[in-house]
Amino acid sequence: MTKQKFDVLAKERNRARFLILVVLSLGFVALTRIVYLTLIPSKELNKLATSQYKTTINLAPHRGQILDKSGTSLAVSIKQPSLAINPRIFKPDQEEKRFLIKNNLITLKKLKELQTRKSYFAWLKRKTSQTLSDKLSAMKIRGLHILYEPARYYPNGQLASNVLGTVGTEGIGLLGLEQAYNDVLSGDSPKMPYLRDGKGRLILLDSNEAAPEKLGHNVVLTLDSVIQEISEKALFEWQQKSMAKSASAIVLDPHTGKILA
Repeated sequence: MTKQKFDVLAKERNRARFLILVVLSLGFVALTRIVYLTLIPSKELNKLATSQYKTTINLAPHRGQILDKSGTSLAVSIKQPSLAINPRIFKPDQEEKRFLIKNNLITLKKLKELQTRKSYFAWLKRKTSQTLSDKLSAMKIRGLHILYEPARYYPNGQLASNVLGTVGTEGIGLLGLEQAYNDVLSGDSPKMPYLRDGKGRLILLDSNEAAPEKLGHNVVLTLDSVIQEISEKALFEWQQKSMAKSASAIVLDPHTGKILA
């Protein structure tokens, strides 16, 4: 073997040794990192891992009641079904699409838009009926979930509706006393926990576990619901008889000046 060939072989051996050393070094670094991540707890890593499979959904707040002078409920919060979907797996078949469209829950345009989303959660319909909710539950549409959240209910129907006002979908007072005393009536929004698997599918979704952190306060009025009903009936009859465009009345306690109707 000539000296020139010997030098070439020596250089190749040195290069091979260098490459082997680099590979072993990288392997050692990777192994050390794996051991560190596996055996040594990390708050940051735990937080990151938890955020990937566990999250919460904010529901409407549980509002306090509005009561008349005798304690009769004029406005209360009840649990009402709402419809939510996981856009990543929400793919209704033709029959399911027809049902959703027929019941004004979705349009074809909206369906296409939802199926392009990368999020794991979207509202389909807030505050729907129990009857419709039961039908959808029986259909078992993939990616559709039924949540129960607080909704406003007025036991006496339209009685004193112009005084009580109304509440929006998000549980915020929009008119009347519901708006004027919104900060008093509103509680903290319930946070409903749910889990998702590696494919983004909801694997735990129980709105009954969503307890509000703080309930709203009740508001007691000087209003008397019996006198209010009598007043409204008398006003309606007089308006019909006189063909007036509108009518209004106020009933006061002559001794205290409190408004009764």
